[in-house]
Formats: sequence, structure tokens, C-alpha cells
Amino acid sequence: MTEPNVSEPLHKVVVDKNVPMRTRDGVTLMSDVYRPASSGKFPVLVVRTPYDKSAEMALTEKDYFPPRGYVVVVQDTRGRHASAGEFNPFVDEARDGYDAIEWAAALPSSNGVVGTVGQSYLGLVQYFAATQRPPHLKAMSPVSGPVTYFENFAYRHGAFELGWVLCYFAFMARDTLMRKGIYERERPALDRFVSYPDIPMAPLKRDAYTHLPLSDWGERLKAGAPYLASYLRHSTYDSFWAEHDLRTKFGEVDVPMLHVGSWHDVFQYDTLTMFTGLREHARSDNARRAQRLLMGPWAHLLPYSIPNSKGTGDIDFGPEAAIEVHATQLRWFDH
Repeated sequence: MTEPNVSEPLHKVVVDKNVPMRTRDGVTLMSDVYRPASSGKFPVLVVRTPYDKSAEMALTEKDYFPPRGYVVVVQDTRGRHASAGEFNPFVDEARDGYDAIEWAAALPSSNGVVGTVGQSYLGLVQYFAATQRPPHLKAMSPVSGPVTYFENFAYRHGAFELGWVLCYFAFMARDTLMRKGIYERERPALDRFVSYPDIPMAPLKRDAYTHLPLSDWGERLKAGAPYLASYLRHSTYDSFWAEHDLRTKFGEVDVPMLHVGSWHDVFQYDTLTMFTGLREHARSDNARRAQRLLMGPWAHLLPYSIPNSKGTGDIDFGPEAAIEVHATQLRWFDH
């Protein structure tokens, strides 16, 4: 049964693959555009990912929203997969996000109304873009976005997050090495560190985790993740981290947001921080009043959109936890 006043899945969908977009500094970013097979104009949802826009499992937005009357743009972020440029986590996402939102507003199938959606790094890019206030951006729904990068990603409570950071950037390095044409040369060394090289974001081997000094990892992953050396050099909160700390930019945001997070998520603090910070300090009274929060009992589920009452060890939180998040987001964007 569908709810009254909520868009129904009435449309067949067509896909335009590898549609190019030029950023303000001349870098070409590639997008796949999923749109209703109709001559009409529709609102657009922008999804920006560093994990490959062609990935099938995690990008459920492209399957859910277009049949319900939305255009969904799935874009590879700068320096990732089909997009040009150099990847440097979070550094270019504000400007590139603005450019992508305004570009999406002008697509032939767009009615000029744009929103954003996505989880994890796909939530991070939304928060950064919001600080630029793109004129056509009307609503957002970031899910578990890691935005307090120093204290809740790299240096949790002051300690380098060894287990997470090293396996994550060892994984991210592979696409960069492929883009540089040196993957086969560098792969044997990379594989020696990782317990299961063929599994994305697999943990490293024990001897890799016990290696000292930590600064050696900047050299070990230099070809595929050159930014890691900077993270290791800046082991305390300083201007390097403060430049991209969104907690100093709440007053620059002026858009309604449905923040989605979970109590056992590694980025729980980020979701709650962004919601409370914008509720108190967003640019306008309308924006402050238009912040909404949905927290569930799960962990960092992938994909987050499939109803699930588990995902945190062996705990089952019961049937009330198994909600369809996309249905909630649809009501938000329809509104």
C-alpha cells in the first residue's frame, strides 16, 4: 500500500552513461544520469561517490527514486574512477559539489529543483557542498557522513585510528594506482600488507599493524594515497585540519536537511554534531527550523536503505528497527 501524497513508482527509467561535467577549474567529472522515460521535467537528486558510480550494490538511490519521478545523477568524485583530476579527501568536495548541483539543475530533464542524498563519504560531500549554498539546492539527506575528520576519523580521541585508516586508504589507493598505470607494479607490495587483498577494505595483516614507526606508512602508500603522509605529520588539531572543519561553517549553511544516522555507527558523532550545530547556527531561521534527524540502532550498514534489524554484532533490535530509509527520504524530498 502506498501512502497518500507520496510519489509512486509509475515511470520506466532510462540511463545516460558517462555524461561529462566541467568544474570551474576545468576538470571533467563523469556522471550516470538515471531519469524517468518521459518528456517531462523532474526534480534531481545528486549522488557523488568516490567508490565507483557503476557499483551496483550500494547505490540503491538510482533504483528507488527515478521510477518515482526523480532524476538521479550518480557522479564519480574528482580523481576517482571515471572522473579526471587528483583525489584528495574532502579538499575539493565543497566547490565540486556546488558545480555538480548547478550543472544538474540545467540538465534537459531537470525542472531546476535539486536535492542530494547518499551515505558515508556520499554524506560528507553533501555537508561540504551545503556550505557553498548552490542557488538550486532545495533539500538534502546526508546519511552517516564523516565530517569531523581529525577527531572522528584519523585521530579518535587523540589516538591514530590505525585499524580503520590503514585498511581504508590501502583500499582507496588501488584505483589511484590503476589510474596512474602502475597498479601491476605496486600491487605485490600492497597485497603483502592486506589480509584478504581481493576484499574491499579488508583488515591488514598483524605484522603490518605492529610496524613502527607509523610515519613509514606515508612512504608505503605514497603512490596511491599521497595525502596519508600529511595526516601522519599533523597528529594534533592544527590549521591543516581546521581549514576543512565544518563545525566552523554552520552559519554558511541555508538548506533543509534530513540527517540520518545510527547509534552504533562509527560516524554517530558526526551526524549528531551536524544536526545540532545547524539547528542552532544555520544561516537563517528557516534553515534552523528545517533540520530533521532520524537515528536508528544499527551500525554503518551498507547498503543503508535495505530494512535491517541487525548489523551490530549478534544483536537483533527487533522488527521496528527494520525501516525502509528511502521511503522516509522520499517523503522528505516530496515535501
